[in-house]
Amino acid sequence: QQDATLFPDKSSPTAKLDHIMVCLSLAAKFGMVFSVADITGAYLEADWTNPVKQLVWLEKSVVDILVEKYPDYKKFVEPDGRMLTQAMKALYGCLESSRLWYDLLISVLVEMGFVKSDIDPCVMVAHRDGRRILVVIYVDDLLVLTFNAKDAEWAINGLKGRFKRVKSRTGEKSFDYLGMRVTINNGSAILNMDGYEDSMLELMPGLKDYKYPADERVFEVHPDSVVLSRRESKVFHTIVAKLLYYSMRVKPEIQVAVSFLTTRVLAPTRDDLLKLIHVLGYVKRTKGRGRVLCIGDLCDGDRMNEKLRVYAHIDAAFGSHFDGKSHTGVVVRLGNATVLSRSVKQKIVTRDSTEAEIVGCSDFIVEAISLTEFLHGLGFAMSRPVIYQDNESAILMMSKGNGKDRTRHLRVRKHWVKEKVDGNEVMIRYLKTDCMLGDLMSKAKVGKQFVFMRNVINGVVYED
Repeated sequence: QQDATLFPDKSSPTAKLDHIMVCLSLAAKFGMVFSVADITGAYLEADWTNPVKQLVWLEKSVVDILVEKYPDYKKFVEPDGRMLTQAMKALYGCLESSRLWYDLLISVLVEMGFVKSDIDPCVMVAHRDGRRILVVIYVDDLLVLTFNAKDAEWAINGLKGRFKRVKSRTGEKSFDYLGMRVTINNGSAILNMDGYEDSMLELMPGLKDYKYPADERVFEVHPDSVVLSRRESKVFHTIVAKLLYYSMRVKPEIQVAVSFLTTRVLAPTRDDLLKLIHVLGYVKRTKGRGRVLCIGDLCDGDRMNEKLRVYAHIDAAFGSHFDGKSHTGVVVRLGNATVLSRSVKQKIVTRDSTEAEIVGCSDFIVEAISLTEFLHGLGFAMSRPVIYQDNESAILMMSKGNGKDRTRHLRVRKHWVKEKVDGNEVMIRYLKTDCMLGDLMSKAKVGKQFVFMRNVINGVVYED
């Protein structure tokens, strides 16, 4: 029996993806030393501290091996050949295990002098002789960022002194991290997932190339379309899940199509399959193309103590879904590096494009504020984040409180944003639609506009 009240936080101990992208961008910009540490059998390092015992039945096939090696255990074998045991370590598969491991790892890092970020408890910072050391936690994979090799050696040795099996690599300009190949070059972090692309494309061979990941019909639903078989649906679900993981890391321009396909995995149809094939055709055509995280020139100089600024492009495509709901597209950048991108269907129906923009902005402006607070907590001087909008009516309503409110819900959203503007937490600026990067995340685009926005978001120029 597992008592959920004893461990209310069952989430895996992982840093937010945008925070990982920020750390990669900053480390590349400032020439930091990259170290990757993998703690083998991490959960088994943590003792079972839950007062409620965790009992585990060992199946006969396992018991036979155990008894053969340790005959003294034969007296504990049940008549049916099984054996009842008590877990003394945080076994993989138990709900509490991730939390027990996280608590142990944090305690070790705290003893070494690290402090948790107030915004992301899986990012930790320490100072050694005035130099920052960052540790980014993703379960048992740790990214250690330092300003010299000695600090990296100190951090890695501290981990090896506490855990039995720690594999580490330090100072490499190209390394594997969370399924990505990260290459550091001239102040930039280049991300690729070549092997991952191959594994996806192998699931559906013989694909035709497509120049764009989707067309204007991407959000259309055809109820009369034939539902896929169980086997086909399973493959569909697998590929969509892989595309979601892939798009969030190296191919943000496919997120519009992927966001729709994720809503169709329970009962996909032939029409949905054609849209999936379209996305995969684009992946095949652009196979090997990576993404570049390059902050570029800072707003006040090029030194570590100068100010950084977060820029958020938030756009909404009004009434684009069959149920009348709009679609929000978000691109958040640190300097010139895109560290977060989202393509999300809105949860409520809005009456016009201005309302849709207010809903999108109120939903995601917090990402820019949170990212600014995250960086400030790590010791970086920050300027107010800039929120870009291409709807002047929405800007007036959110910054001045103008306009008549249709519902109390929308009034609250509008004044919540106004409160952030009045409190100097953000500033909202107009940006024409042609330059609104969030537009690529809110609707399917083709032609020169797609190529331009894709290249800006990915930080690299690819000609088609």
